[in-house]
Amino acid sequence: MRRCPTGNPRLMKELNQSMILELIRERECISRADIAKELKLSPPTVSKIVSQLVSEGWVDEIGAGESSGGRKPFLIKFNPRKHYAIGAYVGASRIIVGLADLDGRIYVRRSASRPPGGPGEPAGGPAAIQDTLIRLIEKVIEEAGIVSSKVCGIGVAVCGITRVENGTVVRARHLPGWDNFPVRAVLEERFGVPVVADNDVYLAVLGESWRGAGKGVRDLVLVTLGQGVGCGIIINGKVYRGSTGAAGEIGDMIVSEAAVERSREKGGYLEAIAGWSTLVEQAAAGLKTAAGLNAGAGIAGIAGIKVETGGVITPEAIFEAARRGDGFALDLVRRVCRYLSYTVANIISLLNPEVVIIGGDAAQVGDVILGPISEGVKSLLHSPPPILLSGLGRDAEILGAVAVAIERANPSLAISYDMSIIGAGDEMIAKAGSED
Repeated sequence: MRRCPTGNPRLMKELNQSMILELIRERECISRADIAKELKLSPPTVSKIVSQLVSEGWVDEIGAGESSGGRKPFLIKFNPRKHYAIGAYVGASRIIVGLADLDGRIYVRRSASRPPGGPGEPAGGPAAIQDTLIRLIEKVIEEAGIVSSKVCGIGVAVCGITRVENGTVVRARHLPGWDNFPVRAVLEERFGVPVVADNDVYLAVLGESWRGAGKGVRDLVLVTLGQGVGCGIIINGKVYRGSTGAAGEIGDMIVSEAAVERSREKGGYLEAIAGWSTLVEQAAAGLKTAAGLNAGAGIAGIAGIKVETGGVITPEAIFEAARRGDGFALDLVRRVCRYLSYTVANIISLLNPEVVIIGGDAAQVGDVILGPISEGVKSLLHSPPPILLSGLGRDAEILGAVAVAIERANPSLAISYDMSIIGAGDEMIAKAGSED
């Protein structure tokens, strides 16, 4: 539901323009009369604001619509190519950058493995990732064939605790050397456009609510699985951050006493028993045993290694072997899914969401893990909500980053005032009230 705030004339005009632009953006096309009717605004107010939006290129007049009696109305359509935004994901193993229009259509997408560190840096240190990130941003702009002035902003999803108010990474377990790294300041200096940097799962759940399996859902949980385990939460239409911006750090959730003993000093208790790196470690350890020589042949064959001499095992090889019915791989995956079902059941019991989405790297192997997790949750809870697989994968982080980049550049284009993660809409409401 749209808000109907009151305030001084300037702020009322800004809010009316925001609501009109939001409505036009939601609809494929709409007339001035229908805008006035739906928003309960006067026709002259709507006509004046729409004319301004047309002159600025935000919307287009696309011709006459059907008449219900009298003159045919001119239809208005949002122009999503007025500007473009860039969304980036800095993950534990990959960096992904996409360029999208204002409707979230991704035109160009490029990725790279996390680079080795520079001189004196740990692998994937700040300078190395910074250079790769800048190169990928420049590449997508070039390949999209647009001038840089068409880019209205950049959003960055970082797999670590990040302060959205200043764009600084506070703590990043999977990005050595990134603690207190000012990613926003670095990119704003380089590209000269507004930059928003935030935690990856906060942006991923925002992306799912905008263009994914959580569209239209006001109480939503996204569990992302990969090298790390994370959780994005939307409560009553707003991204929930907690008191210090660390809500959803379920990699530290405790579902096994053995995990606490294993990771007591460094944390990450759930990740220690359910992360992809642990899955690979368990597979490698199993292959070294006498029983594993035969049992792990399926994994070894898919990974292209010899179990006798060892080699690199990938999560993808384990999941593919499980998909093909390899018993050793299935046991490994089922063990991980058991702990994940405990985790999801705990989250459901605490938050009572409408929907739980499984995303991250897990979206690529969903047919192997979704069933075991869902069945595990059903065995633990009486009537759990639907557990769905993300159809966006890592595009969830990209689209969430695009959404906040667009909002930073133009608050009128926030997904909605209620969904705003930057809070521009709320600030306008508060200011209007204080000046009333």
